[in-house]
Amino acid sequence: MRALRFGAISTAVSLAVSVGWSAAATAQELLTVQGALTIGDAVLEDGSLYDEYTFAGSSGQQITISLSSRDFDPYLILLDPQGRRISENDDVSRNNRNSRLVITLPSTGTYTAVANSYESGKTGQYEIKIEAGESPVATLQAMVSEAVPGSSPPCDAALISAIGDIETDREVNAVVSAVQLRDRYAEFPTDRPNGVRVALNGPATLSVIRSSQLLDQLSSELIRNCSTVGAVVFRSAETGFEKIFGFLPDRDETSLVGEADVVPVGEFTCVPVAANRRAGRSAARSLAWGDQICAVDNPRSGTGGANRS
Repeated sequence: MRALRFGAISTAVSLAVSVGWSAAATAQELLTVQGALTIGDAVLEDGSLYDEYTFAGSSGQQITISLSSRDFDPYLILLDPQGRRISENDDVSRNNRNSRLVITLPSTGTYTAVANSYESGKTGQYEIKIEAGESPVATLQAMVSEAVPGSSPPCDAALISAIGDIETDREVNAVVSAVQLRDRYAEFPTDRPNGVRVALNGPATLSVIRSSQLLDQLSSELIRNCSTVGAVVFRSAETGFEKIFGFLPDRDETSLVGEADVVPVGEFTCVPVAANRRAGRSAARSLAWGDQICAVDNPRSGTGGANRS
């Protein structure tokens, strides 16, 4: 059994499909499947259904995985050859509820793409597509442009710079994607409705997340250059542990004296809650802007972390 999200995925799933590729320089379609989540499929602990698809990957390979559906809110998860969750995505953007992952594979082996519904018990048709071989520059640009709806060149440049700052000289991979602030907060800065998730994977992940000074600096640059971004979520893809830094207009301005073009950004305050999905999402709706959920007494804290919204 492999720990995943808020439950476990069995290694024996009848819909698993194996695909592979040669290391090509141009984009190559590896897999396109019209599938369906139906009663009788594998079920996670929270009651959501899933199918999984395996493919052979190479270290450094650039891949894009897309999951779309008109019947349910797709949720996409990628497991590495050891069965560890290394990336996940709920929404492509604020206005696109489908899921997409753009990632550089960290090692050679058999990977698993998990087609899942965000909500419990949902069924319906979906399409999953896996492509590989785009140039790193094209892949990176596609990833950052979709992380912020209507992104500007300065915003794209800030996102690319943040990824570079995180990955340079560190054993860590960073993947950026959109976050729906409305799913986390009843109220948030109306002129900054977008959030950005930075999912981290690799041996240096926790050291990066624990470096509040680095994350504050990166968040400040992102929010300053991305005029519609209100918060940046740094998340360990494997454990689910996360920190949030965001736009705090009521922050003590004395700390900004003498700094040009600085927006008031700070780390959100931890609010402990029970670490189950329903309690987490319910608490999120009542969170004050500037707070974040920190799960306690979580039996899956080593594998799944807190809620995934």
